[in-house]
Amino acid sequence: MSWIKLSLIIPMYNVESYISECINSIQNQITDEVEVIIIDDGSTDNSKKILDELIFNLPKNKAKQFKVFSQKNQGQSAARNKALNIACGEYVGFIDSDDILDGNYIKELFRIINGYEPDIISIRAAGFKKLINDQSAISEMKLLDKVGLYDLTDELKIEIFNRHHWYIWSYIVKRSIIRNNRFISGIYFEDAVFLSSLVLRLDNIYFSDKKIYNYRYNMNGSLLSASSKNVQKNIDSYKFIINYFYNEIRNNNFYSISYVISLQTYLAYLKDKKGIFAMIKAYYEFFDYHKYVNKKLLLNRGNLLFYKFGVSFLIFLSIFRK
Repeated sequence: MSWIKLSLIIPMYNVESYISECINSIQNQITDEVEVIIIDDGSTDNSKKILDELIFNLPKNKAKQFKVFSQKNQGQSAARNKALNIACGEYVGFIDSDDILDGNYIKELFRIINGYEPDIISIRAAGFKKLINDQSAISEMKLLDKVGLYDLTDELKIEIFNRHHWYIWSYIVKRSIIRNNRFISGIYFEDAVFLSSLVLRLDNIYFSDKKIYNYRYNMNGSLLSASSKNVQKNIDSYKFIINYFYNEIRNNNFYSISYVISLQTYLAYLKDKKGIFAMIKAYYEFFDYHKYVNKKLLLNRGNLLFYKFGVSFLIFLSIFRK
């Protein structure tokens, strides 16, 4: 068996409209040094059937690099955790099953891995939405305006935490560093918990300036669903990570940044979904937490103003924007 340099992990659930594009973008550039682990998380549409047909029709040298497993629906965290237990690559990357890789994705990662062997790689990405007969880029994501290998000093970690760019598909991590780290099941924003805990113990990071991942801005996705059940799950998830970051402040002050950003984002979400009084009430549920925050770590002026003035700042901001 060839040495596996890169494991790509894909949780799949009800993406029959997109899975072909995702898999084709991988198989077009796959090599013997890449394994693709796909966990079907109990799909109820034709996703699994389409996937099986795609892989069956691939040339044997490509088809053997795909490993497909099925489980009862448990959520993408459980699917990713199962894949992590299976993965044997030197590095691990994560792909959402409705996204598309640029044709140079694997080539760029191998260039970086072979040349620098970093602990973690940060990649640039472009977001797109599907139009009637076309697809149009709508945004671009990158962690910081840096290129190349950097030591992860405290100063750089503070910059990364302030950016709060915790999207798992935008990082490729050395598997030995992940160790027993796993995603928390049953919540949204699990990427933030998983990645922030990793970054704190890494020695270096490579920033790629190549835009090699295309993420789909999907209004029908679970996170953006407007159903009352999903709104409540968002609220519960926000509360979980806010409490998580707060409790971690006493272990590492950097979590002051994550706490303030998450609380501000949560309150803005709550105002949009439940109204201004729900936002104010929620703010005072977390009010006493502020005595633990190190405000000197807040580099963003908006976050600092929110920390100083609380919901008054958010109310002023909403009026000003109108």
